[in-house]
Formats: sequence, C-alpha cells, structure tokens
Amino acid sequence: MAQRIRIMLLALVVIIVLANVSLIFLSVGRPPARPPLPNPNGYDDLLKAGQAVPRTMDNPADFDSDGLRALVTTNAEALRLLRLGLTRHCAVPTDATIANFRAISRDLIGLRSLAMVLSAEGRLAEMENRPADATRSYVDAIRLGTEMSRGGLMINRLVGIACEGVGSIPLAKLLPKLTGEQMRLWPWNWNRSTAAPSRGERCCEMKTGSFVLNGEASAIPSS
Repeated sequence: MAQRIRIMLLALVVIIVLANVSLIFLSVGRPPARPPLPNPNGYDDLLKAGQAVPRTMDNPADFDSDGLRALVTTNAEALRLLRLGLTRHCAVPTDATIANFRAISRDLIGLRSLAMVLSAEGRLAEMENRPADATRSYVDAIRLGTEMSRGGLMINRLVGIACEGVGSIPLAKLLPKLTGEQMRLWPWNWNRSTAAPSRGERCCEMKTGSFVLNGEASAIPSS
C-alpha cells in the first residue's frame, strides 16, 4: 500500500514537471502581444500628408526661390497634416501592413516625397534669411523619419533613415550659422508628448554647452 502511494506521488510530480516545462516552451515560442495602436494615430496623418504630395516631383535642389515657393505653397495642406501627425503618438499598423504589403511601397514613396517638400521649405527659408524656420523644416524631416518607423517593418526603418538624412545633412551645415539667441528661441523639445526619444530624435538633443547632432557634439554658437 505504501509503495503504491509512493508511485502515485512520483507520477504526480512527473506530471507537474512536464506540465511546467510545456508551459515554458509554449510561452517562449509565442510572439509577444503587440501594444494597441494609439488613438488618434499620428501615422495616419503622416500617410494622408504623403498621399497629398504629387508622385512626380522634381528634385527641389534644382529649384530657384520661385520654384521652391511654388512647391511649398502647393503642398501647404500636406505640411499641415504632417505637423499635426508629429504632435501625436505614431505607430505603424504592422499587422495591417503585412496583410496588404503592396500598399507599403506607395505609402513609403509618399512619405519620402514629403521629406523632400520639407527640404524645399528649409532651402527657401535659408534663401530668405529665415534660419530658424529652416531649422524647423529640417528637424521636422528628421522627426518624420523617426515617427514613420515606430513599430514598423525593416523597410519602414530604411526609408525613415533616408528621410532623417534629408533633414540632418542640411541641418548640420546650418547650425554653425545660428546665433545663440536663435538656438535658445527654437523649441527643441518638439512641443509634443510622445514616447521616449529614439535615436533619430536624440540627434537633436540639447546638451549643456553643446548641440548633439547624429552623435557628434558641436559647440553652440555665441550670440
């Protein structure tokens, strides 16, 4: 009788151990649940802005001031939607993107064109001696690249990096021309409430006595 009880207890222990091991394997193999999409989702505004930009757009680098002004004026609504989206939390609806992968190319082309419009806006501001406005345009291009990548696929991030480059390259050239007063007046805190800053956002983070751009610190010009 005692031996039978020992056997039953041993079998029960084995069953419990096997059940725990099975649960561990199942939990490890199961992908983590995706966080819910923000509501409203700023990514939707970015897509609408990109869709409002003409697909066949010449390189703004070849435009004179009149051509740049016409391009910026034509895409005023797209820029408005872009900046609305940048005030909101953004997240790529990855599940929907995977289910309709054909649409992602169209969306990313529109977002890349949107970055070029921001570049044109910044160049026009530089030509008109409005460095603070130019800085805003270039920083918004960097932010666009960051926000369009949140929670997305690898291709989202690759195009996002390209958009960040559209803003960061001219911004690096513009920064030495800014006075200390202009640097203080510009709202580097993005004037929004979102998740913790990503690497793309940290490239424009103010530090004590320096301005960090793409991981390299530059001295803040004195006024």
